[in-house]
Amino acid sequence: MSIPLRKGIRGGGWQNTLVRLPPGEVHVYTIPLRPVPDDLEPFLRVLDQEERRRAGRFLFDKDRHQLILSHHALRTILACYVGRLPEELQFDRAEHGKPSLRQDSGLRHNLSHSHRLAVLGICREAELGVDVEHVERPVEHLQLARRFFASAEAEGLGKVAPERRNEVFFTIWTRKEAYIKAIGEGLTHPLDRFCVWRPQGPEPRLTSPDGRAQGYTLVDLEVPEGYRASLAVEGKGWSIRQYGFTAKDFLPGGRT
Repeated sequence: MSIPLRKGIRGGGWQNTLVRLPPGEVHVYTIPLRPVPDDLEPFLRVLDQEERRRAGRFLFDKDRHQLILSHHALRTILACYVGRLPEELQFDRAEHGKPSLRQDSGLRHNLSHSHRLAVLGICREAELGVDVEHVERPVEHLQLARRFFASAEAEGLGKVAPERRNEVFFTIWTRKEAYIKAIGEGLTHPLDRFCVWRPQGPEPRLTSPDGRAQGYTLVDLEVPEGYRASLAVEGKGWSIRQYGFTAKDFLPGGRT
């Protein structure tokens, strides 16, 4: 499902826009991280001291640009939901690093970025996680699957035709990452303790021996070619609304 981004939030129009998020809806944004603006200083001014410090620690410009642009987008979009300026937002971090908005808004959010794309999920009063991965890179699919995936998933992946294996691997990977981000445990939660994929059917399905995973909704997101992305959100019966920026909408006057 792909829904055009509402006009009021385009091109910096967030100053006069308050986005309504009804109960039972998840809003998902796909955000291009190219072109990179010639002048990053206006983007850095929106970030807090910790975000700027993290950006400065990266060795490569591409990684620094990813963080700056994705966090600027995060703040710009969240500001539309709480009626504040992007630079006014403050964040706390849970034990395993999951961020939350300090302002008492009831909003939950999660951000992921890879290569030239970021994905942001937002809902109310329920935990969620998103993950996006750039798939056009060399990966030892079967070796990683045997190491990290549930045995049924690793065995099933080995039976997938080689030309489809990359797509299926990253489908499994993003689903798993989305779930462990939703529960707030990150990679401290072993990836082989729950299943997100069955060879019998392509639809997302979360299962775990303790039954915890069954309480979450799992969705494969629409993203540009060359990427895979997934959303996990606590509870059932959610309506997922997906919005897309273009580079022209969000990052005018940059460089490729």
